Amino acid sequence: MVVDKRLIETDAFAKVVPEIDEKAAKEKKLHGRPPYWEMIFWWTRKPLISARAFIAASLLPADFDISEFKRIIRLNEDNPHKYQPITNGRFKAYTLLDPFAGFGSIPLEAKRLGLKKVIASELLPTAYVFLKAVLEYPKYGEKLVKDVKKYGEELIKSIEKDVKELYGDYAGFIGTWEVKCPVCGNYTPLVNDWWLLRLKEGKKEEEGSEEEKEVKSGSFRRLVYMKPVKEGNKLRIEVRDLNKELGLKSLKAKLSKYKIIVNNKEYEVPEGNVDAGKSYARCLFCGSVFPGKKDEWYVKKAIKEWNENYEKFLNGEISVEDLRNSKARPGLILKFKGESKNLEFEPVNEEDIEKFWKSFILLHDVNINDIPLEKAPPYGIPRFTLWGFDRYYKLFNARQLTILLKLMKKINESKTLISQDTNYNDAVITFLVIALLNYARYNALITSIDPTRKFVRDTTSTRGIGVTWNWVEISPLANMTGSYYKALDHVIEGLTYLVMTYNENTEIKVINADAKKLSLDEKVDLIVTDPPYADDVAYPELSDFYYVWIKRAIPLSYQTQWEELVQEDISVLDDRTKFYTNGVGTYDHFRKNLAIAFQRLSQMLKDDGILVTFYNHASPEAWKSLLYAGWYTSKFKITAVHAITTEDKTRMTANRMIVSLDKSMVIVWRKRAEGAKHVQEVRKSAIATVSDWVSKNVSSLSLDTYIEIMGKV
Repeated sequence: MVVDKRLIETDAFAKVVPEIDEKAAKEKKLHGRPPYWEMIFWWTRKPLISARAFIAASLLPADFDISEFKRIIRLNEDNPHKYQPITNGRFKAYTLLDPFAGFGSIPLEAKRLGLKKVIASELLPTAYVFLKAVLEYPKYGEKLVKDVKKYGEELIKSIEKDVKELYGDYAGFIGTWEVKCPVCGNYTPLVNDWWLLRLKEGKKEEEGSEEEKEVKSGSFRRLVYMKPVKEGNKLRIEVRDLNKELGLKSLKAKLSKYKIIVNNKEYEVPEGNVDAGKSYARCLFCGSVFPGKKDEWYVKKAIKEWNENYEKFLNGEISVEDLRNSKARPGLILKFKGESKNLEFEPVNEEDIEKFWKSFILLHDVNINDIPLEKAPPYGIPRFTLWGFDRYYKLFNARQLTILLKLMKKINESKTLISQDTNYNDAVITFLVIALLNYARYNALITSIDPTRKFVRDTTSTRGIGVTWNWVEISPLANMTGSYYKALDHVIEGLTYLVMTYNENTEIKVINADAKKLSLDEKVDLIVTDPPYADDVAYPELSDFYYVWIKRAIPLSYQTQWEELVQEDISVLDDRTKFYTNGVGTYDHFRKNLAIAFQRLSQMLKDDGILVTFYNHASPEAWKSLLYAGWYTSKFKITAVHAITTEDKTRMTANRMIVSLDKSMVIVWRKRAEGAKHVQEVRKSAIATVSDWVSKNVSSLSLDTYIEIMGKV
């Protein structure tokens, strides 16, 4: 079989990859992201410029002018994704498939390039709903943007009275877990970090770990922390706002985690009294350290008891007073007003606390089927299940849950008011639900305080979605990150961007299907995809946090994704092996199913077509599995490899890898017509060729070099 070589397979294109990589890395940073990424979090999202570049290069001939290629993909722009590619109908004869479409970067850019047809498929219904929002619904244009804004604002107005009753005039509250001391009998708050705001003057917001973001010295526009003060048998939380105390808008200070020095005067920031990793907690009243380790730790057992009692309360078996007397309970420590970085904090009072507990009684007036009673996975992913959060409603206190249920009820009532067109109704409702999901993400008992950036750290910011201590709840009407008001703004901004990207000449097909069983009416010219990275993210389990809410507005057939789709999911997860007996979660299961998927891709690809895969992993086992699936089992040959930035260096995923790579290897595959060479022959050739390449091209070693060498092999 004779095939025409494509641009992606040439040295000329390889020389352009560093320029593409530079723009891709910029796009992954906070201020370079496409606006639609802010609508909702998804665990891996490829930079649009990398998707655009590799799709275009896969379709253009090998001798295509590189300068014209760069012009087509807008590579000379500072942020290329902000601009439509200049194609002049060049790609209108081609069909592309992405069988692991995720959040849709690849099919979105294929659509923008003006391909004849773009097919995006996903196993999980959560991803399927998001793909419809990203790829299909923007066809309704500005009318959709206006209606999402209209019905979203009406929804917000409809809950104003409820919000007033539940939150008063405050933007939100800070809470933590209170645990009854087994020695003195007092309920002590457990706080792992007493910082509230630590904002450096003029510093741009950047993502990163807490250690990376901590600033040692400089000018600060907000330095605010909490301090517990014991008064008899009561505990008062004092707020120290140093800018306000010293009457200065900007403070020149040196600081560590527990000490601030301003004008040679020291201020001590208290050390946290809880560390779950060490099974350590100390009573703030009597100083006693709570007994036990790991699962026998007093605190963990107490929180499990709370979750058991929460279920008994919801079932009418115990009273709210019985619930309140649990050994552990959520408790309030502060309230706040204001907007964004200009928050003002106050201690809570008895009225606030009583209103908080009265909100639990409101749950008895709710239709029980409206509450997300679905079971969470029993095997530790997400990690909150290890603490007794075995049903999704338990992740929310009563006030958070009440607001979410009221928002969902209003969304469902909107269905009859929007349009006679069912598909259009689905579009509007989907975006209102996405705003609700983003609000839920910032309003749960597993949020925490981010003092250096946006104040509230959402539920998906920890590996595997784990238990936290200082949680935040925000009024849906507040003008700050985490409110429904702001979530709606993000949705409208993201949708406006997606409408701008829409290309009406491209046929879009979004499919909810298993890649191992996917069947198409026609063969495709190009498959570009991001296949599962072995143990990178446990998508069914983690995205069920969204799914249990989505299904209450959009008809979907599964109880939960983890219960019904995990055995079809292609990934490695040790925790699954403890629950399933047929190898689910093992590398053998992953390798076997990835091979089945690749064989299916081979059947759907034209004989002269190209398969392009983005792959990112630090484990040789993952790469062996990819080669087993693509090269050994499915008889593809590799014609080119490129390294490109696709991930955040500090991204939070479900795995616990020590090494995390921000670059992916982009592999170009073609169907192999000749007989397979002997493995030893291939090995000998690889060593000789790569050794020669390394001697000529590698001057220093780095993770990027490691990826490039693996690619050459």
